[in-house]
Amino acid sequence: MAEPKDEKEKKKKPNILKRLWDKAGLSPFSILLAVKGALPTTIALAAYEGESYADIYTTLGYLVAIIAHLTLAIQPRAKFIQSMLISVLFVCAGGAMALLQIQCVIAARSTPPGGTAMGSSGSSQALAYDASANTVAGLFLFFWVFVANYVKAIRPQMFLPMIQFIIFVIIASVYGPSFPNMAAAMSFVRRLLITFLTGHAIATVVSLFILPVTSRASVTKEMAGLTKLLKAEIAAHGAYMTTISESQRGNSDATEEEKAAAEKVQKTVIATGELLSKTKLDLGFARKEIAYGKLSPDHFSEIFGMLRQINQPIMGMSTFLEIMRTLRERRAHFDEQPDMQETLQALRKLESEEWDHVVSMSRDAYKQYQKALFLGLDHIAYQLELEKRPKQKAKDKGQDDVEEKAGTTPQPGDAGFAKVLEAELKRYRQERNDVIQDWAEHRNLALPKHFWRTQTERNPLQREETVVMRRKLNQHQLYLVLYMNFLNHSVGQSILQLAKYADGLLEDGTMKKKRLINPGWRRLRKLFEDAFKKGNNDETLSSDVNSGTNIYLGDALNGHKDPEHLPPSNWYEKSTDHLRVIPKALSSEAAQFAFRAAVAAMSLGVIAFLRQTRTFFLTQRGLWAMIMTAISMDLHAGQGVFGFVARIGGTAFAMVMSMVIWYMCNRNHAAILVVFWIYMSCWMLFLIKKPQYAAVSMISSITVVLIIGYELQVDVIGQEVATSNGQEFYPIYLLGPYRLVSVVAGLVVAFFWTYFPFPTTSHGALREDLGSTLYLLANFYSCVHTTLDVRLHLGPAINDLPSDHPTQKLDRARTKVFGKIFLMLTKLRTHANFSKFEPRTGGRFPRETYEEIITSIRNVFTYLGLIVYSSSAFTQAPEGQSEEEIEEETQWLKDFREFAADTKVTSHELTTNLCLLSAAVRNSQPLPPYLKTPRPFSVGEKMGEVDPSLLGVQHFAHPCYAAFAVGEVASAFVTAEMGKITRLVKDLVGEVDFSFHVVSTADDDSSSNSTLWEKEKATSGTNGSSEKKKGD
Repeated sequence: MAEPKDEKEKKKKPNILKRLWDKAGLSPFSILLAVKGALPTTIALAAYEGESYADIYTTLGYLVAIIAHLTLAIQPRAKFIQSMLISVLFVCAGGAMALLQIQCVIAARSTPPGGTAMGSSGSSQALAYDASANTVAGLFLFFWVFVANYVKAIRPQMFLPMIQFIIFVIIASVYGPSFPNMAAAMSFVRRLLITFLTGHAIATVVSLFILPVTSRASVTKEMAGLTKLLKAEIAAHGAYMTTISESQRGNSDATEEEKAAAEKVQKTVIATGELLSKTKLDLGFARKEIAYGKLSPDHFSEIFGMLRQINQPIMGMSTFLEIMRTLRERRAHFDEQPDMQETLQALRKLESEEWDHVVSMSRDAYKQYQKALFLGLDHIAYQLELEKRPKQKAKDKGQDDVEEKAGTTPQPGDAGFAKVLEAELKRYRQERNDVIQDWAEHRNLALPKHFWRTQTERNPLQREETVVMRRKLNQHQLYLVLYMNFLNHSVGQSILQLAKYADGLLEDGTMKKKRLINPGWRRLRKLFEDAFKKGNNDETLSSDVNSGTNIYLGDALNGHKDPEHLPPSNWYEKSTDHLRVIPKALSSEAAQFAFRAAVAAMSLGVIAFLRQTRTFFLTQRGLWAMIMTAISMDLHAGQGVFGFVARIGGTAFAMVMSMVIWYMCNRNHAAILVVFWIYMSCWMLFLIKKPQYAAVSMISSITVVLIIGYELQVDVIGQEVATSNGQEFYPIYLLGPYRLVSVVAGLVVAFFWTYFPFPTTSHGALREDLGSTLYLLANFYSCVHTTLDVRLHLGPAINDLPSDHPTQKLDRARTKVFGKIFLMLTKLRTHANFSKFEPRTGGRFPRETYEEIITSIRNVFTYLGLIVYSSSAFTQAPEGQSEEEIEEETQWLKDFREFAADTKVTSHELTTNLCLLSAAVRNSQPLPPYLKTPRPFSVGEKMGEVDPSLLGVQHFAHPCYAAFAVGEVASAFVTAEMGKITRLVKDLVGEVDFSFHVVSTADDDSSSNSTLWEKEKATSGTNGSSEKKKGD
């Protein structure tokens, strides 16, 4: 009776705290990281309790805490260092620009200063108002805000440095007209510069010395997460296949269980893709980091590439969802024909029986194989130290234990486990081959010549006998089984390859001891240069969503030829050609956004430069309203709506919590700082878990710093010094609402100028990015096309080519475009989600159509990836087989390759179609007429016409035969999805129609679809009948 009790205990649900912990995705590391992120702000406020510190920073003390918070010390080390270097550079540049500006302001002053008083910096400031000086200061401020927002728009990775630069120039510009001379101005700018650099210094110390997080450690954790997600993908796919085999029993529609399993597969695939994209971005920083560790930068790249290779066939298995959807659509088309009902009823029963014979028959074998895959991923995680090895029970180290251990099967983490995994792969492959061989030979099947063409094209179905229809369905299933069998086996082979690689790192001593990892001067230099490059793929806090991914699409799309200018040929043309960059930059979308941001900032800033309102602006803290306006502008209106509501809500919550913290601690500074630290840790945890709401988190947390920091500052330096900068003192119960009003005012102005005079909508961004993705897909297909052609011609000889051979460059280019499309798909989903929040006028935005196109693009991308992945079988030499089998397979592969070399099996027409679709979507232009969807690869069709014996079922166990089947299946569904994309794009942008239409306004039955010939025919028919009547 003990066993049932143990099972019940295992099945017992965890308590509510454990469930909440798991649902929130919390971990001890994330909590420690959040606590670390709150330290710089808390340290800056705590340091202000010292009198000597307060004497230096006076009324700028809380600004140190804000800058320390904006520096974001929780970033991995390489990313933090890059951001810190850029921040320091721009802050120092801001200091120099502020001095230039103030010099011009003082020179523009028309009257001498009337009097002086101690200002916020401790320097004397002029009290007399001068219109000329304020005008010059306002013009400079407009220019600096424009430049900063322009840089922020074209280089999203500079978001945090640009925010700090904007804060610096706004403060310097507002107080600039008050300085009587350059001595006072230099003293102020010096104090302001020290304030910013102190915040940077505090954040740097915390980042590098308190719970340091390296980019390498971040990538290691992400790779560990990838191994878990890969297991989840395999498990979800296995569960889906089980529901498929059960739902096929006489049921043409998907069951609820099948739908739930399919949804789980899609969620895990999307989650894995997003983590792969994030890991790829972080990998660039990990490769450029000086560290003390075990793995070199090249090791990280190779491991990531192999993890992506494991995910590729798993993604391919997820396409079975689309295949089943297509088959059901085909079956529904059959149902529309009444004379086929009896035949279909019999076929459904036969189909379910055949499906059970093929799939259900080896279900137990697949479960054992799946378990081996899980253990293989565990082995990889243990060998590469992505996860801790499980603790083993202590044993006596006697001879008996050694003999006992020698007789046991190696477990994950043991040296010989890779051999166990390899043996399991061979066993499963042989068993599956036996099942398929028996099933196919008893039905006398071979791979059909035109199978998938008839499957994806809806041609009229003729009535056939049940036996003939059953044969076709068997052929359909054979292709599907070969398709899934190859992908299943490929997952195991990819896992085995990485397992052997991990064992090799352990054997050569790489994983035995740590060493100083020097990435090299070239990589270190590139770490700094990447911040300024257009092609940098960095994820930043550029907006309310992680849309700070700047993806360089290539010169073919961004570097159009100018039809009005030939390339410069002489010295004059070459010297003046650079001047064309200025109008090009000023007419760009980034310049339009920067102009809006500058105008929005000056909408409030003008109050600071007018005689009647300047005092009010300084007294009521209008400075921070203007800062919020300048840093809150969003490039797209959809993000602006959501961000506007979320930021106001977050600011109101921050105001309430500031009062709670202040009064709960009874104005005890020590208690306030501790509770403030805890509260800021909660905000940082929210930022870590929900980075898409980064701007909301940052603005709300800054509001708390402004309120709490100011009140602590007043208690330390006194009201007299606190009000020397022109700001009136308020107790916290009044300061909180005033801060809220100032922030809300800034957000309202930013929201207004996001839409006026016209909105830059997320709808337009979605359309343009969709066109860019179609272009990248054309680029990727071109790489796949060439790769397949090269592999079919060269075969295994391709592996002996030197590293500088063009084929190696082709592989690198294909991999690069592959990663870009991954990022763009994530970006498209983000735009599609936020388009729901965008106010609309007129007709409804066709979001469903865009989402269908995105889904089809993802499917085409997956199928093309499968084609290039499966084609690698043509470059592999046979292993683990007898000489006779090797000779027989080699002869078949030789014949197959000779046929492929003599026959053109690939087509460039798909590249042309994708480029046309991309241009039509990006430029909102109609498609050309009579656009046909070509088939990308046609090996099977041409092979069946020339040499049908190559398709004999006796060859199906050859890896290349299965790879050929995968290519044929994927090629056919690429054609189907491309037809769908073409149809959907045509619905969006239309199609050029050169036919001549006659529409009669007097005839209600007239239609623009009637051509001139049809009208003439109708007219002649009418005239003929009338003449006949007259003759009668």
